[in-house]
Amino acid sequence: MATTTTDTKGEHSAGSASPVELGLERRVQFAFVFAAVVVAWLSDKIITAVWDRFGATEPDPKIVTLLAVILGAVGSWATYRKEGVRDWAMAVARELAAVTWPTRRETWSMTVVVLVVSLISAALLGVFDGIWAALTDVVY
Repeated sequence: MATTTTDTKGEHSAGSASPVELGLERRVQFAFVFAAVVVAWLSDKIITAVWDRFGATEPDPKIVTLLAVILGAVGSWATYRKEGVRDWAMAVARELAAVTWPTRRETWSMTVVVLVVSLISAALLGVFDGIWAALTDVVY
């Protein structure tokens, strides 16, 4: 059975990760997969645009998509393999896990407050704009 030790910061050392760490690791891995998909999509668009601009023939969509997918997968894999980047992503995931997120009711209440304050501000600015327009009409 693997054992884990906890250092002074509360982080687990080599052995086995806690369930929380495994959940965060999965989220980080999902983020890298999502990044690979985004890079593949952007690469597909960029490769097609460059090929259209400089190529003599119409690009084959299958080849362009294959190149884009390879670029996204290899780029994401290479980035994930860098320990510093992976540690940074894990730190971000730990911080986000520690956040106390508002409930649905709190979010709804805050949204209503923002809408009411925005409407009041718009009305006040409209009144001030009307006064300013009347004053400038008198001056001009």
